[in-house]
Amino acid sequence: MTTSTLSIETAANEFIKSYASAVSLETYSPPTSLDAMAPKLAKHYLPNFTFFSPGHVRPSPTQATTETIIKEHIQRYIKSGVGLDLREAGSRVHVMSEGSAVCWMRFKIVPDPEWKGGVHGEGKGGWEWENCYFYRRT
Repeated sequence: MTTSTLSIETAANEFIKSYASAVSLETYSPPTSLDAMAPKLAKHYLPNFTFFSPGHVRPSPTQATTETIIKEHIQRYIKSGVGLDLREAGSRVHVMSEGSAVCWMRFKIVPDPEWKGGVHGEGKGGWEWENCYFYRRT
C-alpha cells in the first residue's frame, strides 16, 4: 500500500514512525555516522523549507542543502558533549484535510554519561521537547 492509498492519519503516523527511526541511534552503525543519518532525516523535508533551531535560521532550497543543515545541527550536539542519543517519546496527529495533518513528536535526549550538564549542571539527566511538523501528502 502506498501513502497515496492510505488515510491521511495513517500516512502521517507512518511519517512519524519513519522520522523516529531516522533519529534513532539504533538505526546506524557506527551510531554517530552523520553520513548515514543526515540523508535519512533530510528525506522527510520538502525543498524550500526553513530550518529553525536556537540561534540558527536557515532556508533550504535543495535536498543537498537540507543534508548539510542537518549535519551541522547534529554536529552541534556532538561538539557540545551532549551526544546523539535521541529517542521518540510520544506523538500525536491532528488531521487537517484529506491531504494534510499536523504531527506533534515528542523527543527525549539522553546525554552522554561524560557530559557535565549546562552552565549550572542542568539537563544532566536528559530532557524532552516537542516539535510540530506539518505533513502534506505529495
